[in-house]
Amino acid sequence: PQANVTFGQNRYRPHFFDHFEGKALHPRWNVQDTSSAGAPTSALVNALDGLWSLKLASTGESETYGINFGDALNYDPNRLVVRFGFTLAAAVSTSRRIIIGMGSAHNDTLDDITSNAWFKLDADSNLVIESDNNTTDTDDKDTTIDLTAGKLIHCRIEFLSPNDVRFFAGTGSTSIPSRVVSGTTFKVQASSGLQPMAIVQKDSGTTQDDLRIDYFGCYGKRG
Repeated sequence: PQANVTFGQNRYRPHFFDHFEGKALHPRWNVQDTSSAGAPTSALVNALDGLWSLKLASTGESETYGINFGDALNYDPNRLVVRFGFTLAAAVSTSRRIIIGMGSAHNDTLDDITSNAWFKLDADSNLVIESDNNTTDTDDKDTTIDLTAGKLIHCRIEFLSPNDVRFFAGTGSTSIPSRVVSGTTFKVQASSGLQPMAIVQKDSGTTQDDLRIDYFGCYGKRG
């Protein structure tokens, strides 16, 4: 098991960490798939250190495809840090969006997920951050980071409390994430547990957008 880690002034205990190095997903992950005629894929990329690909189908249809914990909402936003790294196989296409972070129960309309805090990419591959506590929906706050194909980004979300959620990001294989959009207050719902989620979504079209996740970890604050 991983050792305890320190973020800011607090010590955290590892609850879950996946480096996506095997041919099958960790059993906690659930594949979320709304495709009908198409066949999106969830698979290991044969690369050093491992990457997990979530790739849309080439079929011209609406699709929401990704992984979560099957609506097992076990993570307490009062004492939580999550960190993850990811890249893109190609720039995000028109009428597409990608999110990765934490949310409550899945909804195919991403903005209708009751409680969330995540990073998001849309057609210009501009990295933005969002949160929702079922009262205040804070959308599309620009990190000023533009993600190009093959560029690895490291992200961290610190839930100091449900009313104080902080985002960190940095690009490059050895980068240390720094705080982004520090002038905005981000909040999640205090009464709702959260689950990890990574989703690729399109309204139509045949381009196969491909999110590639390097790692995902969740850490709880020690008492």
